[in-house]
Amino acid sequence: DSTVYLEGERKFLTMPLDLPRFWVTKAAGDQLRAAVRTGVSQVHLEYRMDWERQPAWNVLGFIPGCDPLLQKDVIVIESYYDAMSVVPALAPGAEQAAGITGLLELARYFRAHPPARSVVFLATSAHHLAMRGIDDFIQRYLRDEDPFIDRMVIRRVVEASIANGFISTGDDGISYGVGSQTFVGKEGLIRHVADEDSVLVKSILADALVRGESMIQLVGEGLDLTVPDGEDIRTEHFDDEEELAEALVEDEDLRLGFYRRWVDPKVDSLDVKLFVSLDLSSQTDELGVWNSNSSFYYKRYFAPFGKNFMRYSRQISRELGYTFRDVLVNGISPEGGKSWETFVPGEISVNSELVLTTGTPALAFVTVNDARFLVDTPLDRPDKVQYENLGRQIRALAGMFHMALEDPELFPDFKMRLKDTLRSLKAKTMVFPRRSIVPDLARTDAVAVVRNGKKKSYKGVRGEYFEVVDDEGAFFVNRLRVNQVQIEGYYMDPATGRITYAPDRGIQGDESYPMLIKMDWRDKEWMVVLFPCEAYNFYDIVDPRYLTKLSQVTVFDETNTSPVEYGYTIGEGPSAKDEPVGVLFARPGTAVKMGLGAGLLGFRSLLLNSVSAESKAEALGAGYSIEPQTSFAQTSYLAARDMWMLDEARMQELKSFAIENQRLTNLHNRAREELDLAEEAMASRTWSEFVRRTRSAIGLESRAYPDVKSTQNDVIQGIIFFMALVLPCAYFAERLLITAATIKNQILGFAVIFLVIWIILSVVHPAFELSNPFVILLAFVILVLAALVMSIISGRFNEQMKKLRTEVAVIHDTDVSRAGASMTAFLLGISNMKRRKTRTALTFLTLLLLTFTVLSFTSIQTALRFNQIERDNEGLYEGLLIRSKAWTPLEESVLEYANSNFGDIASIAPRSWYDNKKKAHIKLKYGNNAHNALGVLGLTPGEVDVTGLDRALIAGRWFLPGEERVCILPNGMVAALDIAAEDVDRQDGSVKIRVFGQTFTVIGIINSKRMKELKDLDDETMTPADFAVTGGAAVQEIAEEEQREKQGLEDAQVVIKPFVHLEPANTLLVPYHTLRNIGSGNPLQSVAVRFQEGVDERAEIEQFLSRLAVTLFAGIRETGDDFVKVSIYSSLGMTSLSGMANLFVPILIAALIVLNTMMGSVYERFREMAFILQWGWPLGTLPGCSWPSHVSTPCSASSPAT
Repeated sequence: DSTVYLEGERKFLTMPLDLPRFWVTKAAGDQLRAAVRTGVSQVHLEYRMDWERQPAWNVLGFIPGCDPLLQKDVIVIESYYDAMSVVPALAPGAEQAAGITGLLELARYFRAHPPARSVVFLATSAHHLAMRGIDDFIQRYLRDEDPFIDRMVIRRVVEASIANGFISTGDDGISYGVGSQTFVGKEGLIRHVADEDSVLVKSILADALVRGESMIQLVGEGLDLTVPDGEDIRTEHFDDEEELAEALVEDEDLRLGFYRRWVDPKVDSLDVKLFVSLDLSSQTDELGVWNSNSSFYYKRYFAPFGKNFMRYSRQISRELGYTFRDVLVNGISPEGGKSWETFVPGEISVNSELVLTTGTPALAFVTVNDARFLVDTPLDRPDKVQYENLGRQIRALAGMFHMALEDPELFPDFKMRLKDTLRSLKAKTMVFPRRSIVPDLARTDAVAVVRNGKKKSYKGVRGEYFEVVDDEGAFFVNRLRVNQVQIEGYYMDPATGRITYAPDRGIQGDESYPMLIKMDWRDKEWMVVLFPCEAYNFYDIVDPRYLTKLSQVTVFDETNTSPVEYGYTIGEGPSAKDEPVGVLFARPGTAVKMGLGAGLLGFRSLLLNSVSAESKAEALGAGYSIEPQTSFAQTSYLAARDMWMLDEARMQELKSFAIENQRLTNLHNRAREELDLAEEAMASRTWSEFVRRTRSAIGLESRAYPDVKSTQNDVIQGIIFFMALVLPCAYFAERLLITAATIKNQILGFAVIFLVIWIILSVVHPAFELSNPFVILLAFVILVLAALVMSIISGRFNEQMKKLRTEVAVIHDTDVSRAGASMTAFLLGISNMKRRKTRTALTFLTLLLLTFTVLSFTSIQTALRFNQIERDNEGLYEGLLIRSKAWTPLEESVLEYANSNFGDIASIAPRSWYDNKKKAHIKLKYGNNAHNALGVLGLTPGEVDVTGLDRALIAGRWFLPGEERVCILPNGMVAALDIAAEDVDRQDGSVKIRVFGQTFTVIGIINSKRMKELKDLDDETMTPADFAVTGGAAVQEIAEEEQREKQGLEDAQVVIKPFVHLEPANTLLVPYHTLRNIGSGNPLQSVAVRFQEGVDERAEIEQFLSRLAVTLFAGIRETGDDFVKVSIYSSLGMTSLSGMANLFVPILIAALIVLNTMMGSVYERFREMAFILQWGWPLGTLPGCSWPSHVSTPCSASSPAT
């Protein structure tokens, strides 16, 4: 019976994965174990959790101020009274009740000691459902923008109408009736009354006439209605009640003024000057005052509040005998370079955050230095509450609030306009009816999800919005604080709980009605289209090269095109990156394929349902049939098998054309071996071995897949380039062989020659077998036409620019262009070749033989090369270190892959840091002594087997397996806390410190100097990196570079920037799993692997890297060396050209022969050149002359040569 909230948080996901989960008590677990031991092989477990709409209430209490000058200032003090648990049926919420306990005690205190200012005590419900309760209060009283100001009036009208019986309330507490219409949920009713009501307004009018409301006066036989119209008064005359009623229905402004006048005396409104939230816990007695706005502009307004409350706390601590620094910390303007995150382990969500977005000044008082381990779990029971700590906080709050409410200088002496930026969304879950082109059929009883980029939970407060839609398929979210959201909707079968309707990402769904929308208007309306489907889980969607979650999903049908209807989800927001799973939605009776990818790197995993590798058509698969027996449970194995078959078919096709890639073949064959071993493990149900072999196979094949595809693409791109060379060849052949006189015949001859060459190529070149010949021709024609259009545009532009220059400078340029001179020389060469047919034929034959010689005796070879850059430092162990170059967190899959690959041949030690980019300043208390740690390092018991860090201990011992609430302190910290080393050495558990709101037993003392000397393979200490000292801009640049590498935007770099780390003297050491469960879940930072004796570490490292594209540090002891050499290891594909050395001399001789022939042709023309120069014509430029190809000497119609 032990857990913490982060362990519970991992039991639910950001996506609707159909996976049952159970809360098993220790007694029930022991019973199940006993049943297994006695031979019972089957146990029946039932589970069911339904989505329901239930009413909830906010409770308000009011104490008027007793000071005539200050009583108009209304201060709201709020706390929630609901509780949350990952097991909703078991939510005791004792720790979560600390805030409402404090609120009730404050109300009791101020009832006995009336405050100077007026105070509203507000107890809200549904706080943990993404702050639903405070949202209701906000929409009633705090909105400051249209159309919400008018809607606040409507809300008060609805409340008064319910109280007067004009609106009926159902027995369920959530349904309301107006006339013949019924509304589920009050928000739909409010929107109806505001926009299109014609029944309620008549009922209210009739009641107003009966009561003789002063706004309606009888004038003669008619009626005068006087209502507010902005800052003015509007009076309208009507002949009778019927005409007045019709005017109220038709005139929205008149109706709103009528409502405003009618409701004001009946329902109170609030003009709130300051809103204060309480979010308390009991594991420490320290408070913090906080304002969630980080804008410097707004900080100027809120900073005085922090200073004032610090002043109050100083006086209260003296009166109560408390230590001042243990009473309150200033989270608005923290001192000493600290931040609010310094005081709160993990993120917390308080109601004042939402209030502040409406433009209302808001503060929060939060218990600090408490990790709140048990909130959101079934173990949050009263016996765990530290009542004395809670009492001290409440007494301090009562004293501080008493002083604040009496202080005339509580508020800053300048005004600041705070903006209402809260947005509202009305959306519907709709489906396409049969034979309809519009999705106008509501999918009722669905659950709508609004993804807002938040984490899934903040200490029990759910980050994303979930709503059960009403009878029109509509749902409403009024508390959006972001500019973009994603809307999803799901309908579950009431009998089975399986999803049978899901969001459609096809052409009729997401492509027409996008799920991802911009909140570009304060009050947005939208819809999400659902379709009937079956849901299938898929797992382990990890990029096998970079060990990160795959972020892109592409769905195909059996024809390899996008289905008309399909859907999927892999989660959204920051929490989803640690959930490498997803759900596919497809219509029953169809067949689908899936491709999983990451950025520009293409597909990393394919699910095709390949039949065999005999042909490419069979390897492309028929897709997985959407039937009840279909399963993607073994996602990685299915993907590895399908990708292997597809690559095998493509490689056999390439091999038939004598196209082979040695590196590709090696990777492919190794993947087959791993698949065979995985199938053997599956047959024997050795699941750990199955997972290991499957991951190895998918890693190898995913690295081979892009090479296979690129090889095919290279062949096709080669023929496109070759055909580009055919263009001048065809023109050359036409001039040499046909020499047509007219342009028409020249084009015809060119086309015939080009067509003949294309037909020959289509018969002999493998590219035409790999792709459709006409597709290749079409692609080539498109490229040529595009180049032609670009050249025409460029030529026209240059011509116009030249014309403009000529007009401005009045200078005419008569030089012949280089293109013209080149063409003239080309035609001259053609004429020479025609005159010397034998020489031309021999030269052509020489070049042909030379080309085929080069092609026949040379080859391009590819291989996987391991890049190894040696470093100067000596390694601490033989093994490897996996970490990010920018020390960004690693995903959990890195540790899983390391365990599956090296678990049986090496010791593996993961490390974690307290997640805070700034110095943490974590408060440690030992008795009355206190000290701050700047960082926390989480290590495992296996660390001693890797780095031998226990050698730095000077007292006590290292961590043992299963230990949680223990710690090791550096010697300097021990001295500051006045802890005796002898007490630690006794190992009787008597030395305990308080940190993160929990008691930790000190089991060891470490020498910080010695620990600093024990550096890891990267030559850096194991303590957290000091990002501030290293340089924020440099760290960001490295992180962005690494991210671009993972997305395929640039090649991987092996340059590693050294980081500055925190001093071991300022670092607290705790067990790895304990740190992972503190705060918001401190991430994995690095994994160290030390190989056992006799293991070939180089071979293991290279085998690991052969399927990964990561950079790691490797420590290898070479034969004969007495030390470990450290290298930065990476792998990359290399291409080399072989055979050229043997052909160098023959090619040189052939080149000289060709050059001799060309020079001989030039010398033979000296006499003709002399003749041209005698007439004074410059070579190559003869104005007014034409050089026909059938004339061997230059002439001109107007020249003496004629």
